[in-house]
Parts: sequence; structure tokens; C-alpha cells
Amino acid sequence: MVSQHDNDMQVTVEDIHAYIDGELSDHAAALVRAYLHEHPDAAEVAADYEAINAAILSRSARADALPVPEEHIKAVRGRRRAPLLAASVALIAAGASAGWVAHGMFSPQTNVLDNLARETGANWVTYAPDARRPVELAAADAAQLADWLTNRTGRSVAVPMLDDQGFTFLGGRLVAGETRPAAMLMYQDTTGRRLVVLMSPEFTGDGPTGMHFRRQTESASVIWANGKEGFGVAGPFSEEELRRAAVAVRDGFAL
Repeated sequence: MVSQHDNDMQVTVEDIHAYIDGELSDHAAALVRAYLHEHPDAAEVAADYEAINAAILSRSARADALPVPEEHIKAVRGRRRAPLLAASVALIAAGASAGWVAHGMFSPQTNVLDNLARETGANWVTYAPDARRPVELAAADAAQLADWLTNRTGRSVAVPMLDDQGFTFLGGRLVAGETRPAAMLMYQDTTGRRLVVLMSPEFTGDGPTGMHFRRQTESASVIWANGKEGFGVAGPFSEEELRRAAVAVRDGFAL
């Protein structure tokens, strides 16, 4: 069970499962969220479980879906009380089972996620180097920016604060998608490196996904979807830095 003693947080794999499934109290969920922010290895395991859960839910929702054998579910979720490292090993060992669950699922979504990664990276290449006007509305107008982007994209747009991840909010703008406008937010670290966040209402995948890392020529990105919109964070950062920012963005949009 989630506990905290003298700033020494105790989080089990069972707690992470409960957090992913939305079964924790607000206080416990906040503790797990903070733990994942501070432990990228745990955040990666959580993302893997999210992807597996999404595959199971989406697959079972299809009329032509095959029933998921009980042994496959147990292989993925049966070791909920194991230490985190053991759970990571179990995930690898259960790769064949997870692959069966995701059969026919991830190839179409992979193409969509690749497109989302390219779109996020293209916005970083276009706007991050701009010294004069990288954003349309600055951080001082964050509330107006959120309202404007919400109205134009038809989606609820939040402005997550990423100070705990080392990024200061600069502002944002409306950007063009293939068929619909998208929202772009920009952040900057203390060395001047810029991070772009993209929210695209054009995502046409089969359902929620886990977080996926992609490396482009000049930057890298982490992309994911919640079943209605696609999200991406991009910049010249390590996978660990991008995943930490992505988790904060995801949580910010979920509020």
C-alpha cells in the first residue's frame, strides 16, 4: 500500500496497477504520480502496463475479437505484489503472451503514432529555433491561450506547468494539422533548450495507447493517445527527460 515516511515513499507494483486502473484515492494517486515522476524506470513499467491494458480493452471491444485466455491475463497481471524489478523481468518474460493479446492491434496504431511523432517533431523544428516569435500568445496570457485553443480545436486544452521537470512555460499557438487545427505549447529549460507539446484531435487509433519513444534527426519525441486525441512532446532531450515531461503533460490534461 502507498505510504510515506520521512519523505521515503513506499510504492509497490500493486499500487502502480491501482493507479493505472483509477482505483486509488486522490491522495494515494498523487503519491504514486510523484513517485513515477522521480523514478523513470517505474514510469516505463507503468507505461508498459498501460499499453497492455489498452490492448486488452480495445481488443475485447471488437465484435470479431478472440477471447483472451486466462493464462495470458495471469501472465501479465498475476504478479502484482512482486518487487518492481521482478515485475519488469516478468513483463519481458511474458512478451509472448502480451504479443498474443496485442495481435492485430499495434501495427495500425504504430503507423498513426509514427505520423504523430513526425508532426510533433516538425512543429519543434519549425517553431523552437524561432528567436523572434516562437509562440502566438505568451505565458502571461495562459488562460486566454487555453480558451482560444479549446475553441479552435474543439478539445479541452490545458496548460500543464512543468517547473518540477525543469521547464518554464513560454506560451503556445494554433498549428495546422492535416485536416484540423492542433494545439502547440512551448517550454524552455535553464540552458535555453526548448520543448514542444502537441495536442492533435486528428488521432484515429483504436483506443488509448501507452507512451512510445521515437528519435528524429534533430530531436526526439514521446507520443501517446487517450482514445480521442493524440499527444506528443519533442525536443533535443534524452528519453528519460521526455518521458518525465510526457507524464506531467498527460496528468495535466487529465485534470
